[in-house]
Amino acid sequence: MPTPKLPDPQRVIDCLRETSERDILPRFRALEDGDVMEKGPDDPVTVADIASEKRLSRLLPGLVAGSVVVAEEAVARDSALLGLLHEDAPVWLIDPIGGTKTFLKGEAGFGIYVSLLHKGTVLAGWVHDPVTGETSYAAVGEGAWDGGSRLSVAPGGEIGAMSVYVHPRVYTFEEAATVQARQQSFAAVVPIGSVGSAFRTLSAGRVHIGVFADMWQWDHAPGVLIHREAGGHAARRDGAPYDPTERFRSLLAAP
Repeated sequence: MPTPKLPDPQRVIDCLRETSERDILPRFRALEDGDVMEKGPDDPVTVADIASEKRLSRLLPGLVAGSVVVAEEAVARDSALLGLLHEDAPVWLIDPIGGTKTFLKGEAGFGIYVSLLHKGTVLAGWVHDPVTGETSYAAVGEGAWDGGSRLSVAPGGEIGAMSVYVHPRVYTFEEAATVQARQQSFAAVVPIGSVGSAFRTLSAGRVHIGVFADMWQWDHAPGVLIHREAGGHAARRDGAPYDPTERFRSLLAAP
C-alpha cells in the first residue's frame, strides 16, 4: 500500500475532544467503586480508559482508508496486535489515557495520545490534554503546532543553564544513582504529570532535556515526532534511533 494521505488534523482533534467530553472528563475525580481494575502489578486501568479506547477505535479508522487500530488496552488482551505495526496497512496507535495514575490521583497532566504509522514510520502525532482542551500536533515535514502557534524547542547551552525532566521509572534502573547524581548538574529538575505532557513541555521550549523510560509505543510515538518537528532530537540512550516498532528501556530527548 502506498503512503496514506494524512487526514485533516482538525478532524482528529475533533475526535479527541469528543472522547474527552463524553468518556473521560465526566469520570475525572468521579470514579466509583469498581471503576478501577489492575491489568498487572502497578498497572491500573479504569472504565474511562476502556470507553476512550472504544470510541477512538471506532472514529479514527474512518479518517484514513484501510487503516487499522493498535491500542493499549486491546494489546493488553492480545499482544499479537503489535504485529500490525510491521504490516502494510496504516496504523492508528492509541493510548486512550496516557498517565492513568495521574488521572487516578485527580491531577491534571494526563492526556490522549494518538499517532498514525505506516510501515513502522510515524507520519503524524497528536497529544491532547482533556482538562485544558489543548492539543499538540505534528506531521512529518510540516512542523509542530499547538492551536495556531508553531512549537519550537529551547536552544541548547551549558548544562548548568538547562532544565531536565526525568521519568520516575528511570530510577528503577541499575544506573539510578548515576542519573540522580548527574541531574544535579542542571539548573532545575522539573516534575511533569505524564509522558505526553513532558513532550508537550519540551516541544514548547519550557524544559530543555527529557529522559524517558518504559518505552511502550503508544506512550512515546506521537511525542517523539512532535518534539522532532519542533526542532529537537530523540534517540535511545545507547545512541540508536528511536523506532516505534520496538520496545526498549529508555530514551533521551534534547534540543
